[in-house]
Amino acid sequence: TATFPNAVLMPVGVETERFTKDSGVPRVPGSVLMVGRIAPPKHVREVVDALARLSLEGTSLTLTLVGDTEKRYEGYRADCMAVAAAANVGLSLRGGDRKS
Repeated sequence: TATFPNAVLMPVGVETERFTKDSGVPRVPGSVLMVGRIAPPKHVREVVDALARLSLEGTSLTLTLVGDTEKRYEGYRADCMAVAAAANVGLSLRGGDRKS
């Protein structure tokens, strides 16, 4: 933060007092949710690779990605989907229209 005098340290985490489990929403064993744009800086491929490795070891998992994909990262998104398909990782995408 010395380089950026106006920088503010923000803790990462979830306010568990504010965000609690909704008993009306069923949990799905083996499901993983990732929220963020689908782009290399978000390390989506690393998450897919980790789930693929677990799948090859016999752990059945599904991944739901929630986020947009910029046009320049469509190839990256396709690569992530191909890796997931090859390793039998269920992958679903949710998000708005692609950004230009």
